[in-house]
Amino acid sequence: MTNSEYILLHRNDDVRDLALKPCPDGVDLRRALVQISGWQKAMQKLPSWTQNDGIIFPEHLSMEQCSSERTAEYKLSVVSRLCAGGRMVDLTAGFGVDATVMGRHFRHVTLVERNPELCDILRNNLPLLNVKDSEVVNCDCVEWVENYDMATDGQFDLLFLDPARRDVNGRKTVLIGDCTPDVCQLQTRLKMMAKVVVVKLSPLLDLTSVERELTGLAELHVVSVENECKEVIAVMRSDAEGGSPEIICVNLTKRGIEQFVFTRDEERGARVDFFPADDAAGTPLYLYEPNASVLKAGAYRTVASRYGVQKAETNSHLYFSADFIEDFPGRAFRVIDIVQPNKAGIKLLKQLKKANITTRNYPMSVSELRQKLQLRDGGDKYLFATTLTDARRVVAVCEKRL
Repeated sequence: MTNSEYILLHRNDDVRDLALKPCPDGVDLRRALVQISGWQKAMQKLPSWTQNDGIIFPEHLSMEQCSSERTAEYKLSVVSRLCAGGRMVDLTAGFGVDATVMGRHFRHVTLVERNPELCDILRNNLPLLNVKDSEVVNCDCVEWVENYDMATDGQFDLLFLDPARRDVNGRKTVLIGDCTPDVCQLQTRLKMMAKVVVVKLSPLLDLTSVERELTGLAELHVVSVENECKEVIAVMRSDAEGGSPEIICVNLTKRGIEQFVFTRDEERGARVDFFPADDAAGTPLYLYEPNASVLKAGAYRTVASRYGVQKAETNSHLYFSADFIEDFPGRAFRVIDIVQPNKAGIKLLKQLKKANITTRNYPMSVSELRQKLQLRDGGDKYLFATTLTDARRVVAVCEKRL
């Protein structure tokens, strides 16, 4: 039996079980298991790639770190809007997901990767993924940047990089300066090499640090998938020095794309109305929880001003309205009741038996409040525990608005 036959036969099987079973003659078990594991991971992250049996998948870490097909497609939409379709270079190609997808927009793609095994995988996969006019360079990206001859080879339309977010000991890093390469040190040179520079950053990174450390920021994208923040994408241009960059909050959902765009200047100047605490007893209204990208970006005031909703309190990032807001960027709920967590209120809430609980600016964690209310998780009721402008603690009992 060949490796390919074994992989096709067992690619839906549990890799851990296969590792304990006898290996047929002619099969390199370790290599086969890497391909089976990679294919299974790609079914979730890169579904269209699994349709081509010739694709070679890398080791687990590279599969874990690569972009998903959905986030790569989003980056394609960004660069298609910003760049002419000439030349692109990816300085940290890895498994090549971003370069392959974004490369559809460009006439020629250069992929720089220091790992020789990944370079071999790229050379195998790129033609199979219809990236025909490409060059794979096995080199450290900093060395390649330092040796790049602008006078001879000219400027790229797009320069993309996804700095490695692990230190020399394999521990995860977040700050820009702790990643490899250090974009802060290279940024002047990078902006000379390309008209547009796009950097993929950690979703855990504080956006204000990005705005402080990177110059020429034109756009900052906060990208979530099904309300889980996945990437922060910085777009730099040499002609965008100074000013407040657009911050584009995106949530990729099964129903489509939620998008909210604002600037820090707009956020600082936004007027906010607060939910009147004296009306917080049994008032029929709607409650909104912004999606993960809006919350990550800190558009707390702008979202209230833009949609005409009332904020619970300065540090309570929940919002209310009397009339339903169809396109609010987040989850919407119909409020059934607003209860104070006193003895009578707790007794009332315990009758629910089970509920989904969220706490925002509340002195208890979700687990602590669940234990106090003796509620199981789940069901069709949603509890939002928060603080109002008069410092009163309340629990909003809601049903989801589909």
